[in-house]
Amino acid sequence: MQHDIRFPPAEWTPQVQAVMNAASGLNAAYTVEDLRREVSRGASKLLAAVEIMPDGSAMLLGYLCFWTEPQGQGRELVIHAGAALTDERKTFAKVAPHIKRLALENGCQSIRAHTASSKRLAMFKANGYQMVEFVVRQWV
Repeated sequence: MQHDIRFPPAEWTPQVQAVMNAASGLNAAYTVEDLRREVSRGASKLLAAVEIMPDGSAMLLGYLCFWTEPQGQGRELVIHAGAALTDERKTFAKVAPHIKRLALENGCQSIRAHTASSKRLAMFKANGYQMVEFVVRQWV
């Protein structure tokens, strides 16, 4: 079943703060406050993920933060953060095909996301994403 998903711009609110915080887990290297600052200075775009229902009403599904950057000879949409208001796996399955449209609308030929969660990696793979690298970090 195809869903009509739209991505209108969103403002950072206490609801956004709460759902992004819940979705991000504990990450000392990059906090939700860091994300808020990047959105406020325009380095990352914050969008609402909204499903348009058959009766024309809109149902808020969650939020998506992204930026675009050069990649090879083109551009890449980088999913910076995302949070669903309900079941993350089901919501992402609804939204994933429309993220492709969002990438094309922003002049991008690819989409990238980073995750530290094997559950989320499986969610991405189930929606057509491929793992392309491992990232490691050591603090000094």
